[in-house]
Order: sequence, then structure tokens, then C-alpha cells
Amino acid sequence: MGNLNHNKLKQATQKQVYEDCTKHINVAAEGGGYWLAFGCEIPRDLPVNNMRSIMRAIKTSGKYPIN
Repeated sequence: MGNLNHNKLKQATQKQVYEDCTKHINVAAEGGGYWLAFGCEIPRDLPVNNMRSIMRAIKTSGKYPIN
């Protein structure tokens, strides 16, 4: 679980957030069980549109088997 940098993603564009999340999924998800997350919470100052980009990355890039 992890790998998302709150300080980086709260200032990034929606496209940058999506690309960063997709990269983490592609690198760390091999073999199953990867959980894309900041840690144990969603930071309260994360822009809503950036959270939407994270969810879009999970829905489009985070389904097993990872291609």
C-alpha cells in the first residue's frame, strides 16, 4: 500500500495525477495485491478533481491482470 506523494499531487494537474497513478500501478502491481494509496487517509486539502483523476486511474489501469 502506498506510493502516492500528497505534496506532489495536491499541486499537480489532473493529467499529471492520472499519469503518476498509472505509473505506480504499472510498476508495483505485478503479482497482485497492490493498493494505490497515500497511506491510511485521503488528505483533506487534495483538490476534488485530483481525487477524481486518482479514481479514473484505478478504474482504467488498476484492474487485474495488469497489462
